Amino acid sequence: EGIKVDPSLVGIVLRTVNSWSYGFGKKIESFYHACMILGFNNIYNLLMREAALTTMPITRETTRIHKHSCVISVLAFEIASLAREQQAQTIATIGLLHDLGKGVQVVMKSAHPEKADLIESLDSAKLGSALLRSWGLPERICRNVEFQQHPEFMAPDLMAPEYRREVAALHVAHAIEMLLLEKPVDPIRSIYTPDYMAVLGFANVTPADLLKNRIVPTLSKNRTPVPPDIHSIVFKPGVIPLR
Repeated sequence: EGIKVDPSLVGIVLRTVNSWSYGFGKKIESFYHACMILGFNNIYNLLMREAALTTMPITRETTRIHKHSCVISVLAFEIASLAREQQAQTIATIGLLHDLGKGVQVVMKSAHPEKADLIESLDSAKLGSALLRSWGLPERICRNVEFQQHPEFMAPDLMAPEYRREVAALHVAHAIEMLLLEKPVDPIRSIYTPDYMAVLGFANVTPADLLKNRIVPTLSKNRTPVPPDIHSIVFKPGVIPLR
């Protein structure tokens, strides 16, 4: 009800549902028709992506950060859903917002180029968490953003139980993104990856197994959650065919 009275938001939804990526035979003209096609969860994700994008100036670096965040959001949601996590939608939101701190650094360096080295050395996860907290977002989201890098050096049993599964999904999503991008995984930062896989119920399963056997089949059947600007990353020959 709130969205339909905001012309800019309605425009975003209708522009998306009528884009080439959905390929409908006729134009969708009604907001309610778009809601039925996309589903409320996908509309929520769409508007969250738009909100995250508009918080940062449009530069090559912020565009890269935004695309990365969209990929992590999609993967984290799929991982959480496969793990039967009740808060899968929240985890998708955390994925979208997890790198806002890096966007803050871009803004700070633009305003103070003489302090670029100092700004680059700041903890981007804590910067992002502080920004989200100043916006009044739930503490659960702020804490997960703050703790996102902990799995690189901390075993799951040392992680606060109330954030363990969300942070695990975020960590595994990053491991799977590296596979999609065909980039080498840093062995130092992935020491605890099997343990966080086990936290999610994927004991004795590698991120590559999860991608091939669970995530690929799911996304092949339903492409709606994947925003068009990251299709080239998620849907690619040998992983998830574009057509």
